[in-house]
Amino acid sequence: DEGPPFLGMVLYCSLFFFHGMSGVTWGRFGIVYYNEVKHFSAEQIGLLQGLMPLMSLVSQPAWGYIADLFQSKKRVYIFCTSLSSMFLLALAWKRITRTFLQVLGLVAGIAVFQSSGVLDSHALDFLGVKHRGLYGQIRMWASVSWGVGCIFMGYLTDNYGFEWNFVVFGVTMGCMLFVSAIFLPKRTNEEQARYDSDQRRLTSSSIVSQADDSFIARRRQKPEVLRAALCRLPVIFWLLEGICIGAAVKLVDSFLFVYLQNDLEASTTLCGWTVGVTVLFELPLFSMSNLFLNRLGHDALFLIAMTAYCIRVLGYTWLTPNTVHFIFALESLHGVTIASAWIASVDFAARVAPPQWSTTVQTILSTAVWSVGGGLGSVTGGWFMQNYGAIAMYRGAAIIVGAMMGLHVVLWGMLRAGPHSRYLKKLQDAHLEVEVEEASFLAQSGDSDRLETGETTDE
Repeated sequence: DEGPPFLGMVLYCSLFFFHGMSGVTWGRFGIVYYNEVKHFSAEQIGLLQGLMPLMSLVSQPAWGYIADLFQSKKRVYIFCTSLSSMFLLALAWKRITRTFLQVLGLVAGIAVFQSSGVLDSHALDFLGVKHRGLYGQIRMWASVSWGVGCIFMGYLTDNYGFEWNFVVFGVTMGCMLFVSAIFLPKRTNEEQARYDSDQRRLTSSSIVSQADDSFIARRRQKPEVLRAALCRLPVIFWLLEGICIGAAVKLVDSFLFVYLQNDLEASTTLCGWTVGVTVLFELPLFSMSNLFLNRLGHDALFLIAMTAYCIRVLGYTWLTPNTVHFIFALESLHGVTIASAWIASVDFAARVAPPQWSTTVQTILSTAVWSVGGGLGSVTGGWFMQNYGAIAMYRGAAIIVGAMMGLHVVLWGMLRAGPHSRYLKKLQDAHLEVEVEEASFLAQSGDSDRLETGETTDE
C-alpha cells in the first residue's frame, strides 16, 4: 500500500495550515479586541462569543446539506469562506464598529457563513477508508500554524497594535482562497462517482435492471437515510459528548485571556505564548492519530480528552499573579483534549455517515461541538464569570465534564465495551453486505477501473 498521493497530501496540509493561521489572528485574539480595544464587559464578550456558534447552529449544517445535495463541496467552501472573511475584515473599519450593536451585527454576518466541516469532509474523501487514519497528519498542520501564529500575533499585538491582526488575516485568507480555487478538484471522489453514475444512466441505451435501479436510488441523497443514521442512541450520545466538550473548550477560549489579563495581570505576549504551548502535545497526537485510533479506540480517546480538561481548569483556580507562569504547564493539556477528542470525533463521524451525506454529518459534528457547545459555553460562562468570578466558573466546568466522563465509564461497564466502539463494530458488520452489492453493481456496469483501485469502499 503506497498511501495517498504525495501532492494531494501537500495540498490539504497547506490548506489546513492557512486555515489555522487565519484563525489565529481572530480566534482567542478576538477576546483581546473585545476586551482592550472595545472595552466590552465580560457579559457582552460572552454574548458575542456565544452568538457566532448559536447562529451557526442553523447555517453550518445548511451549508453542508447544500454541498452534499448539489455535489459542490468546493464551491460552497469558497463561497462561505469569502463572505465570512469580508464580514470579519469589516471589524477593522472604525466607522461601522462604534457601538456594541454594530459589532454584534458583523459577528452575526461571520456566523451565517461558517462552513466548518466541509474542508474536513474534503480531506477525508481524498484519503478514503483505507487511509482515513492519516487525517490527523493533515489536521496537524492547522495546529502548527495555530501555535506558531499565536506567539507571533501576541508579540505583534503588544508592540504594533491590534490592527495588524486584520492585515495578517487578510493575507493568509487570501492565500488560502487562491490555493483552494486553483488546486482543489472540482469534485471529490464521491461526488465524481455519483456524477458519473448519473451520466451513465442518462446516456446509456441499455435497460437498467430493477435491482441496479434500486441500488442507484439508494446512492442518492435521501433525507430519511440521514435521519436514520443520526437518530440512534450511540450517535446521539456521541453528539452530546461533543457538545459537552465543545462548551468546556469554548469557555476556556472565550475567557482565559480575560482571566489572565484582569485577574492575574498577564501581558498580551504571555497570552500569545500560552496558545503556542497548547500544541506541544497536540502535534504528536495528530501525527500519530492512526496509531492511537487503532490501539486505544474512540472511547479511550474521549476519556483521555475529558480527564486532561478537568486537570487543566482546576489548575487555573490555584494560580496567582506570582505563579501565573505555571499556566504554560496547564495549557499543554489543551493539546491532549483537542487532539484526542477531535481525532475520535471526526473518525466516528466518517464511519457512521452514509456516503451520500458525508459532508452533512461532518458539519453536524462541527455544529454540535462548536455551535451548540461553543454557544452554551460562551453565554453561560460569561454570565457565570460576571456574577460569581472566574474561579467558580472553572470549578463548575470541571464538575460538569467530570460528570459526563463518569457517565461514559458507567456505560462502558454496563455494555462490557465502549459505547462508541461497540456501535461501530455493529455498523461495520452491516456495511459488508452493502459493499459486496456495490462491487457487484460496478462490475456489471463496466466500471472496472474503480473496482480495481478499491474506490468502491473509499467513498
